[in-house]
Amino acid sequence: MQHWILRILKIWRQLTSYRISKELPYQEARKIQIVQGAAIITFLAFLYTTLFFLAVGEFMNWFPNLLGIAISLWIYGLCQAGYYTWARHSVVLYNFHILYMAWTWGPGTVLELLPIASGLFALIFFDRRSDILLHLLISIATIFVAHYFYSIRTEFVPVPYAERTYYSNIMLLFMVSIFGLLTFRNEQTNYERRLEKANDQITSSIRYAQRIQKGLLGKPERIYEDLAGGMVFFRPRDIVSGDFYWKGTVGQKQILVAADCTGHGVPGAFMTVLGTSILEEIVHNQNISDPQEILTRLDAQVIQSVASKGSETPDGMDMALIMLDREEKTITFAGAKNPLFQIMGNEPVYTKGSVFPIGSTQFKKPKVFKKHTFPWQPGAKLYLFSDGFQDQFGGEEGRKYLSKRFRQFLLSISHQPWENQAEKLQQELTKWQGAYSQTDDILVMGVELD
Repeated sequence: MQHWILRILKIWRQLTSYRISKELPYQEARKIQIVQGAAIITFLAFLYTTLFFLAVGEFMNWFPNLLGIAISLWIYGLCQAGYYTWARHSVVLYNFHILYMAWTWGPGTVLELLPIASGLFALIFFDRRSDILLHLLISIATIFVAHYFYSIRTEFVPVPYAERTYYSNIMLLFMVSIFGLLTFRNEQTNYERRLEKANDQITSSIRYAQRIQKGLLGKPERIYEDLAGGMVFFRPRDIVSGDFYWKGTVGQKQILVAADCTGHGVPGAFMTVLGTSILEEIVHNQNISDPQEILTRLDAQVIQSVASKGSETPDGMDMALIMLDREEKTITFAGAKNPLFQIMGNEPVYTKGSVFPIGSTQFKKPKVFKKHTFPWQPGAKLYLFSDGFQDQFGGEEGRKYLSKRFRQFLLSISHQPWENQAEKLQQELTKWQGAYSQTDDILVMGVELD
């Protein structure tokens, strides 16, 4: 028995999916499969009633059913010819066919309820609200017009075995409705499974990209391993980040970078790969240690890499870069929009970066990345950061944290051990963010001079 059921289901799938273009999107193909399935069911139902009335009835008993067969074949034929939109809209012909039968036969065969199935399929066949609304209105109008016919006519063609026709129409309505509901449910289940599978594959790929990005960035501890202390507070908004930290050396000079690339997630992560690879080339291969020169060369190479020939691009990165020179006992800073925040004793020193970002070609005048040099003071604490923390929405009024509040908070925790500072940053972020989602990637780097 089970073998026959499986065989019937296989034949059914072949009939309903026959000659459906494989180039169609999955959802579109499923809708056409439902159209063809509905056409087959109605064809079989009308074929049965046509043969039945040919045997026991008159011309006006079997001819209307023959028209039903013609409509079913017309819809199936349109699908086979690739006129899928016409096929779906042609379902409305069943409503006019029902009105013809209601005018001819009158009440007693449940004809006026059959438009329910037509309205049900409108919800499945169409995506545009206007199409759905049009077909629903036609189905509702069909029911009312059929009842109107019953009220204005008194003589109808008698239907032999009307009770049998009554139950056959009930069965047709039931079968078509159940077919539509089950197919729709099956479609949704299959689509959800496909989405889940695709999501798992994408997530797996991004997880792998996360491991690659972590490998490129290296352990956060290496940023401050040669200094008196430090911390890296790094909170990507997504699995991969558009913010990155970086460290390079030229002789005794150390170059530290905190950068914020355009976008976040996967697009931002691609920019981090580009940024770190170009920094490696400039600092380690070309032995450039001057912050101003590094940013200038980085800007030119990012534009060359990202912008198509003759076109402009807004893509790039904001960056804060410091060069620590132990021999000269100096700190040199240059920023592309991002600042440097120093705390010397209890005195905060805030130095803005240039107004120009790295990479963007929207600016008409030449970019200048001004550098600032400060004396080396043991115990001084230097903070580089992206705008993620200060742009986080939260608080009682759902506003941004803002730069001034962020600097005041850094000053308030700067006297604490570095591991405590990272904990305090997390606590403050959680408290401020509340129920709001994380707005952007967050990067805060701090180092202490020895």
